[in-house]
Amino acid sequence: MVRKVRFSAACGSTPPRTWCLESGRYLRRMSDSIAVRAATSADVEGLVRLFEDYRAFYGCQPDEARARSFLSDRLRNTDSVILVASTRRTLAGFTQLYPAFSSLRMGRALILNDLYVAEPFRRHGVARRLMDAARLFAEMSGALVLTLETQKANTKARALYDSLGYHAEEDFVTYSLGVSPSGA
Repeated sequence: MVRKVRFSAACGSTPPRTWCLESGRYLRRMSDSIAVRAATSADVEGLVRLFEDYRAFYGCQPDEARARSFLSDRLRNTDSVILVASTRRTLAGFTQLYPAFSSLRMGRALILNDLYVAEPFRRHGVARRLMDAARLFAEMSGALVLTLETQKANTKARALYDSLGYHAEEDFVTYSLGVSPSGA
């Protein structure tokens, strides 16, 4: 028996605290020491440290207060889903998913916007566990596609994505345009 996730207005769905694929079988309990679960407001302080390290990797200036506010808002407003890999005492990594829609596929899509694993937990399968949980969440929430982007030079991440069945888009080019919010 597959248990479906509940739906919320903003994100489209919210992962349950414990995910079950089949009756009596816990899904994201990958080992005795690391579990992947949905983040809660109690995780914000640990998430801020991981989030700031993630942003530093991409050359962003630290801003803990803004990061705390940003993450708290995402959790409170349920406009993203944050999955965390954790031991009983600390957060080892996270991924953040944003809801979207695909006009070409005419259905729901999820954007895997962030993936980060703290240094001591790297090379232990934590990123793969987070990616597996993200895929499962996408399937359970009815998404037709899970997309992500990374820097071309990030060969370790690209190797992980390739090994998980993701394929680099060759027919599309990503563009971005920085804009100023109204009233700024």
